Amino acid sequence: MKHLILTLAATIYLSSTFAQGIEFYHGKWSEALERARKEEKLIFVDAYAKWCGPCKRMAAETFTQQKAGEYFNKHFICMKMDMEEQDNIEFIEKYPVGSYPTLMFIDDKGKIVKKTVGYQDLKALLSFGKSALSGMDNSAEFEKKYNEGDRSPDLVYNYIRALNRAGKPSLKITNDYLQKQKNLGTTETLSIIFEGATECDATAFQYLIQHRDKIAAIFSAGAVNEKIKTACQNTTDKAIKFKNAELHEEAKTKMKKYCPAEAESFAIEADIKFYLGTRDVKNYLKACGNCAADDIKNDPAKLHDLAKDMVQNFPADRDVLKMAEKIMKKSAENGTQPNYYLAYAQILLRNQKKDQAKKAASKALEMAKEQKKETMQIEYFIQSMG
Repeated sequence: MKHLILTLAATIYLSSTFAQGIEFYHGKWSEALERARKEEKLIFVDAYAKWCGPCKRMAAETFTQQKAGEYFNKHFICMKMDMEEQDNIEFIEKYPVGSYPTLMFIDDKGKIVKKTVGYQDLKALLSFGKSALSGMDNSAEFEKKYNEGDRSPDLVYNYIRALNRAGKPSLKITNDYLQKQKNLGTTETLSIIFEGATECDATAFQYLIQHRDKIAAIFSAGAVNEKIKTACQNTTDKAIKFKNAELHEEAKTKMKKYCPAEAESFAIEADIKFYLGTRDVKNYLKACGNCAADDIKNDPAKLHDLAKDMVQNFPADRDVLKMAEKIMKKSAENGTQPNYYLAYAQILLRNQKKDQAKKAASKALEMAKEQKKETMQIEYFIQSMG
């Protein structure tokens, strides 16, 4: 019974701390606006206060859920704004709020598109996000003209662009246009190729590579590199959806061939995603080991995130938990955050190493006091172990 209670305590803490959810951008507001312009996305802002109960509840219960992360990380740039922090004074003065949490969608010009107040559960948050995205969807006006027979390059380009921004499929429109073109070298057609090359296993992607220099002259070499990377990521996502290993390998091969500088990191991340999506624990474990040993070995924050995701994704697999423990230990020892040691303690407890868990939790408490940070969660965790 005692062992069961300890395991349950570890499970509760791990599920709250190690949830795989929304990834919040930590740059400056001006940088977020610039990123929004570049990526053509809305900015989702959680305007909160540290003392706010509903804010804490949302942070623990809603933002950490996988479905929230899958939707918001794909479609928006997400930020948390402490509305009582002087470093955020520029944002606070421009977007004053009277209640917490206040959730906002803001466009790249700084205009509020959607706004709501109060705690949102997962269903409400997803509905809020979808309503904001649908408000940016102007593909219907282009679809009407397209169905009426307008096949001009300008209309097709804007139609494809609108579909991509709304997260809707655009490959059919792209392919239908390109199949009828005898000359692919015009500026208009090259622009359509660039916008329509959304997956690396598509015909438009082949044309993107064939005319890479000409397209780079129109959009810049950096934009073409980003397009290639995004197309490979989308093909990886499709490979996961259909459990197709050939597509997964194709995405990695094309990254290596056309974006070699980023290919290794891409392959590691793609392997983790693919083997997680296909529930291939053996290869997932191998991919995580490669990531920790090579790609992020000197980054305590990324090591922490990798380990927590491993626990969240395979909470009962002993081999995964064993490796997660080693990775989190490295994160704790090389980082400066008390929550890294708390996370390490939680995995130790999960792995039935109570004495070591107590030591790690005590270290977390010591660091939190030195840094004058919140200690309640750490203290409660220590008390739960007896």
